[in-house]
Amino acid sequence: MSRTRDKIEDLEAIARALVEARDISSLGPSLCRALEPLLPFEVCYLMLREHWGGRPRIVHARGIEPGLWPAIEQSSHQGLLAQALEEGNTVVVPPGETTPASLATMGTPNARSLLVQPTVADGEVVGLIALASRREAACDELDLSLSSFVAKLVGMAWTRLRQEAELRRRNAILSTLTQVTDRLLGQHTWESALDEVLVRLGEVSDASRAYVFEVHRDKAKTLLCSQRFEWVAAGVEAQIHNPDLQNMPMLTVGFSRWVRLLSHSRPVVGLVREFPRSEQELLAAQGILSILVVPIEVGGRWWGFLGFDDCSRAIEWSRMEIETLQTAARTLGAAIRAAQVRRRLERAQRRSYDNAVKLHRALEGTVGALLTIMETRDQRLANHQQRTAELALAVAQLMGLDKDRQQATWLAALLHDLGKLSLPFWLVAQGEPEEQSARRQFRTHVRLGQQVLAPLDLPWPVAEIVGQHHERPDGRGYPLGSCAPSISTEASIIRVADYVEARATRLEFGDGDSLDRVLARLEQGAGTRFDADAVEACAALFRDNGFFFTTPAKPLAEPHDLVISSTAPSSLPG
Repeated sequence: MSRTRDKIEDLEAIARALVEARDISSLGPSLCRALEPLLPFEVCYLMLREHWGGRPRIVHARGIEPGLWPAIEQSSHQGLLAQALEEGNTVVVPPGETTPASLATMGTPNARSLLVQPTVADGEVVGLIALASRREAACDELDLSLSSFVAKLVGMAWTRLRQEAELRRRNAILSTLTQVTDRLLGQHTWESALDEVLVRLGEVSDASRAYVFEVHRDKAKTLLCSQRFEWVAAGVEAQIHNPDLQNMPMLTVGFSRWVRLLSHSRPVVGLVREFPRSEQELLAAQGILSILVVPIEVGGRWWGFLGFDDCSRAIEWSRMEIETLQTAARTLGAAIRAAQVRRRLERAQRRSYDNAVKLHRALEGTVGALLTIMETRDQRLANHQQRTAELALAVAQLMGLDKDRQQATWLAALLHDLGKLSLPFWLVAQGEPEEQSARRQFRTHVRLGQQVLAPLDLPWPVAEIVGQHHERPDGRGYPLGSCAPSISTEASIIRVADYVEARATRLEFGDGDSLDRVLARLEQGAGTRFDADAVEACAALFRDNGFFFTTPAKPLAEPHDLVISSTAPSSLPG
């Protein structure tokens, strides 16, 4: 009875040690120290995979020199360790039932008793606990049960730590993607931002290299690709000056599979050793063990690819990493497209190109490019802006604004939340939060949107309108707290349309009050929260004119649901 009580106390110590572990590397020392009084073994080591599907590594060992760890890891795919790692079996070796050579591969050549327990997480073996002793019959049935229970505790701790690590990594990647989007949007040319973008993407993905290739054709129409930009981690050999990666005929050198996948919007991803032999030679010469390449598309055409090499580990890229880097590639493609449109507009301006129809088309292209970037980041947000613009234009028409002011209202409404591209996904998805610091961060989207739009040479004061669309007649709005009549009519209309559209979308998805109650609350705020004339016109649209949205609503988007589409209007209204 006393022994059982002591064992229970030892198990409680192990459970506390596993709960207190902050990362996988700290599991081993905590576990080995806690196991020492529980199980009578002189040798103890813990092997764990860094992630699902990864190679098992010794996290910590007691009784084995660190210099022997790599040999044990190399032999883990065979023999007794493989029975636990690959088959999930508990291995108990009584005296004399295994060879010294087999024990030596496990780092325990003098052992006479051996116990190996697999650790399992979500049905997959993620590691093992190995215990060895020079004594015969070092464990009994109670020890076997205890070690099995400890292995389950380790599996639970591993799952918790991996989930926490993946959440931190996901947040870091999404934060980086936000920065990348902001950087590409905020620069006059995407080329000037790309070096910094590759640094951020490469570091957050733990890659050895990050690079951009452009595909093009020579005079004979042969498909070629050339490396244009590159970032490399410390100690990794750069390839930007490798002549084999300039004007490379992809089909001729054996990369036809890449052409087929990338030109059809699919990534190239995996371990180089598993690639076709025609691809391995060039990739292995660069020291690449695993690779992820995602296509860059500009204006619906394959422009090139964004690539990531790992030269130190043969890793499996996660779905989250692939999808996030695909989003980065789409953002880059949208930035390239926006730059192309902008350069065409600049050339037209330099030539004093004042033809109204062609200026109109150039403006459409700029707006379309901005919308494409927004759709890349958050398709629901772009959809909200289109519906808000639809309602705002109808209100402006009913209020009798002239054609120019109607177009200004429509365009500003279409871009009023552009600044939200610089905010984290979770902050945009939940709307204005209650917590003060998060609310202050959320409200910066007005100023950020105005800053992005200010440099554009638009025929209307769109940036100023966007900068006022959260001001209130009673002076309690933001960012400046302006009062009527200093708030433009266009901004007041957008505020009303923004409010109604958000709640109308909730109605359409069964998450809100009736339209009558929405309009009643709108009218209650007339003159304080909202401009009274805009409220009157909006209410009349729905009650008297039968207004309805022609653009269908979309539910809130999750980061892994982001897709690119083309929903920019075919022409400006009126």
